[in-house]
Amino acid sequence: MAQSSAPGGAASHTVELTVDELIVLDHWLHALDARADFEELAPTRAERTVLWSLLAQTERQNPAVFAADYDRAVAAARARLDPGAV
Repeated sequence: MAQSSAPGGAASHTVELTVDELIVLDHWLHALDARADFEELAPTRAERTVLWSLLAQTERQNPAVFAADYDRAVAAARARLDPGAV
């Protein structure tokens, strides 16, 4: 994780992920955001703001986000990250 200065002087951090990690994380964040109990999982506005910011960042970087075979790309990324899964 790298640290730098963001606009306004606030410290920011950079997290590096593989493409597979990014695809799986983005898919999971979308599923989390769509849950009916999302506000119970992220009860404060601060937590929701952070999650939505992370979701926006992963979506911008996700090469599979608009792919016609998105579900297959997610399944393939999951399989590469967890080769022992059935």
